[in-house]
Amino acid sequence: MKKICVYCNKEFEIIPARGSMNRMACYDCIPQGLEKNERTKLERKIIRAIIDKEKIKRGCDICGYNKCPAALEWHHEGNDKEFNPGDIIKAGTSKSLEIYRKETQKCILVCSNCHREIHWNQNK
Repeated sequence: MKKICVYCNKEFEIIPARGSMNRMACYDCIPQGLEKNERTKLERKIIRAIIDKEKIKRGCDICGYNKCPAALEWHHEGNDKEFNPGDIIKAGTSKSLEIYRKETQKCILVCSNCHREIHWNQNK
């Protein structure tokens, strides 16, 4: 049976083993035989790398800054905020990446300076 990796989008063949039918990542991204805590650490690292790459590629929606992903933040423009997108990444699962992307569709990506200016202007 073939599946598409949620992290690298490559097609991979499932290696028959206990629980392998639920596998969402290819064996290159998440090797077989890892302990649960090792797998979770690796998944968090992969998710963080994917998100950082996406943030740098997009850059600040206001000024275009795109040098450091840690300086780029999500700002909810409306009142439909369910949670802070960065908080969900701590779960470190492919499902959390899906939830993160859904929540960020409600937001604009801004650098920390532009973000402070937005809130400063709102509080004037």
